[in-house]
Amino acid sequence: MVSDQRREACLMKLRIDIADVDEPEIVIRCKSITPDIAALSQDISKLVPTAQRQIAANLNGSEYFLLPSEILFFETDSGKVTVHTKDKMYYTSQRLNELDEILPRYFVRASKSCLVNINLISQITRSITSSSEARFYDSDKKIYISRMYYKQLRDEIEEKRLKT
Repeated sequence: MVSDQRREACLMKLRIDIADVDEPEIVIRCKSITPDIAALSQDISKLVPTAQRQIAANLNGSEYFLLPSEILFFETDSGKVTVHTKDKMYYTSQRLNELDEILPRYFVRASKSCLVNINLISQITRSITSSSEARFYDSDKKIYISRMYYKQLRDEIEEKRLKT
């Protein structure tokens, strides 16, 4: 038997209004924020184009604003998050979990301490016994993909490949 809260979450109306607006807007109306509503909100926010949202990063005392599309990966070590582009390494004050929430869908976990831009991966060398390795276009940098995240990352790459 389905609980009342679950039944309420299953009953949802979808309405699309055509209007003369500059930007589309998504509004969720609900009595309260249930786990299903929170998940829906998170999924929608990942679909909304975020490629224009810049990431603030620091290098040698200067602040830079990087587009997600030019970032290879983020990694954390000893509480510091580094931002890697093809030829530089920056630091950001944002935590990896925060970045995971705001970055476009093409950023996927490669390990507990790494988020990777799957659009820029040129090669994956799989290892059955240890971490797999990913390399990038136009860069000598590489990351290790933990066995726990390998399948999800590989599925995301395959889904992207089939769409293009």
